[in-house]
Amino acid sequence: MKRHFAWAPVALAFAVASTAGPVAYGQSTVSLPTNRVLKVKLNQRLDSAKTKTGANFTATVDDPSLPPGTVVHGTVIGVKPGTKDHPGQMGLDFRTLQLANGRRVAISGSPIALDSKSVKRTSDGRLVATSTSTHSSHDTGKYVAIGAAGGLIVGSLFGKNVVGGLLGAGAGYVLGKNKDKKTTTRNVVIKEGTPLGVRLDRSVTVARGGS
Repeated sequence: MKRHFAWAPVALAFAVASTAGPVAYGQSTVSLPTNRVLKVKLNQRLDSAKTKTGANFTATVDDPSLPPGTVVHGTVIGVKPGTKDHPGQMGLDFRTLQLANGRRVAISGSPIALDSKSVKRTSDGRLVATSTSTHSSHDTGKYVAIGAAGGLIVGSLFGKNVVGGLLGAGAGYVLGKNKDKKTTTRNVVIKEGTPLGVRLDRSVTVARGGS
């Protein structure tokens, strides 16, 4: 009997060590620097004809630095419905990361396209913005609009491609120049499941696990 119970402390120590290992690893943190880009997929449809300023939305994060099930919470900071003369415009501000365990971390994030002109991949597989972020929460870098070719233009891609309104004057985008074609109302419509980039406007440290 003594030999049998002599193993109990060893077994108990092994059980504690086995449990402690994953917990210690789970408590590790990751630092996400300014201009780091997180790839996300929207969890609901956003439409400049229907979505109201102040509406909240979420997107699921797909990034190797963060655990599966992480979502980002955002708020619509401005909407301008499309007309026959001007494309629709919509401002998106990403404000919170929520991990699968429920922990929330405040962030400051702007929408950004995922094309090669907007982002690049580092040697360790992470995405970063190709240009430095200098946008405030109400700047043009937060906005999404319709481009001359009918596709979405996001954040830093605006420049000369999108006309005034919420984005400021002097962009030179004109619809309906061709009199042989009907002008159509163009609203920003981002469907559920649409991939989008979230550029971090300031660095943040995230604890990847634990309760």
